[in-house]
Amino acid sequence: MKNVILLSFFWTGIRSFFLKGETEFKGMPAFTNTFFKLLNDDNVNIVYVIFFGSKIETNFQINKEYKDKIRVYGFSHSNGLSAIRAITGLVFKTVGIIINNKIDVIYGHGSTSGFAGIIGNLTGIPNVRRIYGTFLCNKLDKSKISIFFKHPLEYFAFSLPAKAIICTNDGTKGDLVYNKIGHKKSPFYFWLNGIDKVNKDILSFEEVNEKYKIGFTPQICYLARIDIWKRQHLLVEALKVLSKKNEFYNTIIAGPVINKKYYKELKNNIENNGLSKTVKVIPGLTKEESISVIKKSDISVSFYDFSNLGNVFLESLSLGTVMLTENINNSLELIDENVFYDTNPLNYEETGNVIDKIFDNKEELLLRSKQAINFSHQKLLTWSERAEKELKLLCLDT
Repeated sequence: MKNVILLSFFWTGIRSFFLKGETEFKGMPAFTNTFFKLLNDDNVNIVYVIFFGSKIETNFQINKEYKDKIRVYGFSHSNGLSAIRAITGLVFKTVGIIINNKIDVIYGHGSTSGFAGIIGNLTGIPNVRRIYGTFLCNKLDKSKISIFFKHPLEYFAFSLPAKAIICTNDGTKGDLVYNKIGHKKSPFYFWLNGIDKVNKDILSFEEVNEKYKIGFTPQICYLARIDIWKRQHLLVEALKVLSKKNEFYNTIIAGPVINKKYYKELKNNIENNGLSKTVKVIPGLTKEESISVIKKSDISVSFYDFSNLGNVFLESLSLGTVMLTENINNSLELIDENVFYDTNPLNYEETGNVIDKIFDNKEELLLRSKQAINFSHQKLLTWSERAEKELKLLCLDT
């Protein structure tokens, strides 16, 4: 039986599982699917979960179904001095676990996987690091020493020796970052995320409609964490342009509220411009509700300011819902051009015109919908397959 240390940031979508004893997660499928694979693996004895980040509550409560297999610790910080204390506590706790238990692998997630590299190399424990994307692609013109001093933890996530480094293809050019600062003896894997490939037994949209008092069938949906860099306001601006021509499209914007100020501004923008009847903002949906909304919509939108190849993009394709998006940073280089519509979301007039053209040519939209499903089934793995592929790198079955 194997013991695993998992080092991670404490994402919003996973908090209720660790704090409220729930048995399901509300987001972060790239984390949750591999995590459940670990929990349900007969070769795994204990998963020691160690969180690092700001505002981490430590009154952890694990559901009785999993509490015998999980040990969880949190190290929170708010400023420079508290960060030093949190890092010190994390290192001592992790090393203490290693001293008192036989640990087979350290599994790091996100930028905190830098800790997996540091501690793994200090103790001789194999480490596997899972990087969801990297803003270091904007630093490729800088020297290595400059990158290190400004972003030490993320630098270590790439640069220290590892049993494997996995980076999701989300347009952040993780392969180019690895080529610049990565350890050449660390195998590097550049993979797409998985999808559910659910096309039956989907929650009825009528149930979602009744629960949230939506009042219309969606034509457009924008599902993402409500935060300024997700740029939901750009869709609202395009809808405002269309409304001045007396053209309205039923739209659902939904996601957990990360930035309360931005959420309030978004709501006010909608209300103050006469869009309240056709644009509904919902602060969070369950996974089943999200799938229902995507499936019912004609198009799904992603106007992120850095990369648009996220989980919602891939899931939308699998459900036959065509994306309206921007190929920013060439983030969609592995996606067939005939399964999405491209626009410059900073140009509200252009985006409004694209939306009009989409709904004026339903035959083209239907064709792209079929092509999206075909693409997803031919090119993408299910989450179960994708998680299994990742966990094989941990060598827990040997």
